[in-house]
Amino acid sequence: MNRKRLLPTAVGALVAIAIAGGVAYATIPGPGEVYSACMLKGVGTIRLIDKSLPTTNLMSRCTDKETEVSWNQKGEQGIQGPKGDKGDKGDPGTPGADGADGVGVTGAALSVGDTNCPSGGSKFTAANGVTYACNGTDGSGSSEPGVRTVAGRVAADARVILGTGFSVSQGAVVGMYRISFAAGTWSGCPGPVGTVTVSGTAAAVSTILFTECRTDGSGSMMVQITDSGSNLGADRQFDFIAVEP
Repeated sequence: MNRKRLLPTAVGALVAIAIAGGVAYATIPGPGEVYSACMLKGVGTIRLIDKSLPTTNLMSRCTDKETEVSWNQKGEQGIQGPKGDKGDKGDPGTPGADGADGVGVTGAALSVGDTNCPSGGSKFTAANGVTYACNGTDGSGSSEPGVRTVAGRVAADARVILGTGFSVSQGAVVGMYRISFAAGTWSGCPGPVGTVTVSGTAAAVSTILFTECRTDGSGSMMVQITDSGSNLGADRQFDFIAVEP
């Protein structure tokens, strides 16, 4: 009868001892993902230990019959792999929004008596401001020539849109124009110095190839207009100003 009463008591005592032993695996692996274990000398079997437990707990340390070993859960970095194959070409991006229309140069003829050009001339308005090209004073009765500045606007087909005192003809090459000035326009050589501005929104480059002068005050300017995209000659409307140096 005493033996029956002692058996449940013994089982309860063993459970209490196990709980008091503090066997816990929540801190395995330890800090830095490091595993700690004890390897039995001469045999090689290992058991995991939790070094965060009290030293009185056998699960926290190795005995003199064991050797402590440790390892990291994360392995060493491997060598770099070979370069991968080139990826497929990406899809084209969506087209950008259309840009705003460019601002061309507008011109207007000025009559004699104008505030800015008393002898008449031309007014050119662009996005960056207004420019005037005025006619010189009448040189009749004087040894000095009459007109010293000539300005105008020329259509793509060489028609004179604005300005007087000159004529325009197209050359044999596309985009080539000759601007001719009548006798008495200049005082002689070296002749006029000119600037040319291409009108419209299409990109183009203008170049004055050469100027020609004669002793009678006549002369000419050769203008070449080239399309910026194709670098080929292009017939375009343009404005010009020729000034005697």
